This record gives sequence, structure tokens and C-alpha cells, in this order.
Amino acid sequence: MKRMRISIINDGTLGTNDLEALPEQIDAEITVYSSQDGIKQFTGGYDLIMASASDAEKAFKNGELDQGRLIAYGCPDDLERALMLGAIDFLPQPMDAASLLYALKKAVILASSRDIISKDKSTEQTSKGHVVTVYSPSGGIGKTMLAVNLAIMFTKQFGRKVVLADLNLQFPGVDLMLNLSPARTIIDLLSRIDNLDNEFLESFLMRHSSGIRVLPASQRPEDSERVSDRDIRSIIGALKKNGYLVVIDSSSNLNDNMLAALDCSNNILLVTSLELLALRNTRTCLEIMASLGYDKSKIELILNRATSKDLGVRVEDAENLLGERFIAQMPSGGECVVKAANHGQPFVLTQPENEISKSVAKIARIVLHGEDAQTAGEQKRGTLFSRAKRLFGA
Repeated sequence: MKRMRISIINDGTLGTNDLEALPEQIDAEITVYSSQDGIKQFTGGYDLIMASASDAEKAFKNGELDQGRLIAYGCPDDLERALMLGAIDFLPQPMDAASLLYALKKAVILASSRDIISKDKSTEQTSKGHVVTVYSPSGGIGKTMLAVNLAIMFTKQFGRKVVLADLNLQFPGVDLMLNLSPARTIIDLLSRIDNLDNEFLESFLMRHSSGIRVLPASQRPEDSERVSDRDIRSIIGALKKNGYLVVIDSSSNLNDNMLAALDCSNNILLVTSLELLALRNTRTCLEIMASLGYDKSKIELILNRATSKDLGVRVEDAENLLGERFIAQMPSGGECVVKAANHGQPFVLTQPENEISKSVAKIARIVLHGEDAQTAGEQKRGTLFSRAKRLFGA
């Protein structure tokens, strides 16, 4: 794959030393220009343009810049303008070197993934299985809790043949929440990654007393480097081919492996809460997924801890900010959730009548049958910009 070409147009506010260090830190061709020399000649032929919101607005008006390849920067008041321009990211000033580096690295990862999505769609149509990925760009939001209990609900209530795959390869948690001590992990699959037949998978996967099968992650964080995005695709493809309903507990990082899992998913359950940081990360995640060409119908928003009081943000505020409705609102499980996690006994088994267990059952019905699901896109992006300014003080 060819290296990404990035044009950075400096309006004089970006640090020269920080810009000069970028080519050694990012696997991309980076060229830095001054906005005093104009902008038109510095946008053609580049995969990504980084420019101030002011310069970018002028370029869009003159037809010199396309949507979907802009990283904008500027003062916090420029956030709404950047969103209107279709920027894939916005960097408020003053900006430090770490923020600049992170934004560009993220853009390179996204660009390298775009040509893979179409390949997976043809494979998806001929597969017998189904893949549900529980994802959140924020940690501590409850995605592992939901993934574990949802997998069990699919088996207990709907009789599906389920594999719960722990793809949080650096910091896994599925084994603890199920009180398992894995003898083999995903690392042990790599030696025969091209020959994952049904007989082998049946003998390899761990069995839990609930009836689900489990593919654990290694307890050694350094082992995550041994698993490639190709391996992820092969494993998911083999499980789908053999008729499993695959529930993936994910990492919060949008690296190549995580993007591979999301690409292969029939449903992405995007979990968030009413905390502003979580909502901002979720909004960014939705914009990234849109830029990658994901079908909106497979992305479904879940609100966790919906019954928490006095957080300063209402559910309707969150929906307007995100531009989408939540398909389900999970209550704050409190003691029920903590005890279940600490004892390795999922609450859908020990407390099936608890409100949080009922909310998991509802999510399972929506995923499998579309029951109670809200129509995608009922909230328009127009409300996003006005709410974003109020909520984030932009």
C-alpha cells in the first residue's frame, strides 16, 4: 500500500520544531507549507490536508478542497465551523506536539483501512454466522460487562451457538468476568491460522457453564503485537463460516486490529454514558465510522448508566449531540454489576429479573430481530452543531 501524503498548511501558529519532527514519527509523506503562499497549490494530490479552519473555509468556497480529508485547527470557537466543513478532526489551540502527533497518526490508520471495507462485504454475504462487536472509544464504560451478558443472553434466550471473543488483546477482562482460567488463548490459534476448520474450533474454544464458547486473550500484553489485522479477519471469518454468532469484546483503541473487527461486524454496539468526555469521544467515533464508509444501519448506540442522576446532561441532549437515538438505555446496575464482576457470575444468570438484565434482553432482541429499534437517522446533523457549542463551550 502506498504511503499516505499529507499537506500541512501553517498559518504561523504551529510550532516549527514540532512540524519538522513529524516525518520521523509518522509513516507518511509530510510536506509543510505556509498559508501566506496561498492554499490551492498545496491541496492537489494529497490524501489529507491540515489547515486552519479559516484557511479551510476559504478553500472550500473556492472549490479547492474536498470534504473527508481535512484536519482543522484553530481557537475553540472554530469547532462549529470545522464540523460544518466536514473535518474528520479538530485540534483546538494552543496545541501541543503530542496532540498534533496523535491526530495525524489516527488519520493515517483510518486512511489505510478504507480500501479493506469493500472486500469484507462480499465475504459477509456468503457467511452463515453473525458478528456483534461491543465497542466504546472510552474506557470504563461497561462494554465488557455488556459483551459478556449479551453473549449469554443470545444462548439462553434465543438458543444461538455463541462464541465470545476477547479482542481486548492488551488488557482483557472476559476471563475474570466468567471466572475462567484459560489454558489456551488466541495466540495458540496463530500456528494454524489458515486452517481453522469447525472440528478444530470446537475442540479449541473454551466452554462456559452458560453454554457459550469463549476465545480468550493472552494475559501477556506484549503478545498483542503477535496478532495482526489479517489474523483477526481470518479468525472472525472462520467462526462466521462455521455458523457461530460471534460477540466481540473490544479494545478502545482504533488500531488496525480493532478496525478489522469493526469491518467484519454485522452490528456495532457503540456504548457511551452521559459524561461529556464519553459523549465527545462517541461523537468523534461516529464521524470516523462515517468517513470509513460504514453503513449507519449497523451502528447502534447504547446508553449505559442511564438512571444516574444530576449529571448535568439529559438523555435528549446526548441524542441531539450525537445526531442519533439510543436503541436502549441500560440502568445503573450498582451493586448487582459489581458483585457479578467480582464473583465471575454474570448477572443475567444470577439476577435475570433485575432491570439491567431486562435491558440486556432487549438489546439482544433488537440485534437479532430489530424489535423496538429506532429508525436510523431520525435526528439530523443540524442539531449537532448547536448542541455541541453549548455542551462543550465551543
